[in-house]
Amino acid sequence: MSLDPSVPVTTVWRESILLCKMIVGVGVDIVRVHRIEKILQRFGDKFLLKVLHPSEFQTVNCFSCQHRRSQFVSGRWAAKEATFKALGRTKPRLLFTDISVSSSRDGKLDLRFHGDAEQVTRSKHIKATHVSISHESEYAVAQVVIEGDSE
Repeated sequence: MSLDPSVPVTTVWRESILLCKMIVGVGVDIVRVHRIEKILQRFGDKFLLKVLHPSEFQTVNCFSCQHRRSQFVSGRWAAKEATFKALGRTKPRLLFTDISVSSSRDGKLDLRFHGDAEQVTRSKHIKATHVSISHESEYAVAQVVIEGDSE
């Protein structure tokens, strides 16, 4: 990019910044898998329907191993909590079922927003999200990065 000497540098800087995406939120959450496992044993599908989007509910029912189900739900819980942290306070207040995490064919995770969350992402000018979930036997952790237009 060549600079036009007749244009003030601050104007060029502002124009280039307006074209950039920037990080507008970062969130991290960790959850004990055993905690979610106990909740699942006590409340079963009632709990799942409150925290999972229907597409995630369908996926979790494919797991026959109880511990693997608990890991899956723990990872989704952590990802949604991390998303809430990255978004900050929102009006309206979002529900766990307003957010889903899906996997692409290459294994990359993708956040999807539904209902009120879709409206919030539009109003906050969110352009891209990045999510990572990791779990081992005792813990599940998730990190979310949200990009938006600079304003």
